[in-house]
Amino acid sequence: MNEDLNIDSQIYTKGKNNQAILILNGFAISIDHTDLLFDYFSRKGFTVARPILPGHNGNMEDFKKFGPVDWLAEAKKWLLKLSQEVDEIYIVGISFGSNLAVSLGIENHPKVKGIVVSEMPIFFSLRMAFISHFIQPLFQLLRIDFIKKKGPLYRKNSIDRLGAFAYVPVRVAGEIRNYAKKRTKKELKKLTLPIFILYAAKSDMVNNCRTTNFICDKIQGKSELYCVPINNHDLNILDDENKIIMLDKIYQFIVSLSSSHGNSNIY
Repeated sequence: MNEDLNIDSQIYTKGKNNQAILILNGFAISIDHTDLLFDYFSRKGFTVARPILPGHNGNMEDFKKFGPVDWLAEAKKWLLKLSQEVDEIYIVGISFGSNLAVSLGIENHPKVKGIVVSEMPIFFSLRMAFISHFIQPLFQLLRIDFIKKKGPLYRKNSIDRLGAFAYVPVRVAGEIRNYAKKRTKKELKKLTLPIFILYAAKSDMVNNCRTTNFICDKIQGKSELYCVPINNHDLNILDDENKIIMLDKIYQFIVSLSSSHGNSNIY
């Protein structure tokens, strides 16, 4: 066990099936946002980890100090820990956590068997692209530290609930844009792992038509897509019936890759 990792029952649970799920949450949400996945795969017997990414502890001053490089470093620590415990690892990313999952996925770690991406930002919706390329640089130039998450200058459809931040740091938002544009696009061309792509029928954040087409066109491995029937970037606000369907789709994808299921990679 890595001594520099903060491990408790809220972010880590030991399973019995020699398989692990590493959950990486998105930008401006806490690990509470991942309760659905954490509880589901824990019940299925997986070892499950959902690290608190640097700055995502609820303290706004801490929030603006960190960025994608820090989050990726933390994710790598947890991947190392899990690799010392199990034979198979599956990485599940939510929103920008998906970009981090791709970064881990191209490292050809022998125990990582597949990744799941959910509403991964590569190409943004028209409104968010305008905000990202014009409003964010202007605010950063004016040395404005934070922007209100739910409002006309960010996400009008953002949901006020447990696990969500009310404000987002302007500088870090720019780093995320650059990471998706300059790094994720290049890394997808190197990805050989199977990938399961979750996306909303209509997202207020991501241009999913361009994004999913780009992913499937660039990756070298196999892909499976599932369109979630919701008009929001936040897939966690689905009704109970569609949550069950979504979780089962993810689970079946993982089962299809598992060595305990034979050597089948049928989709």
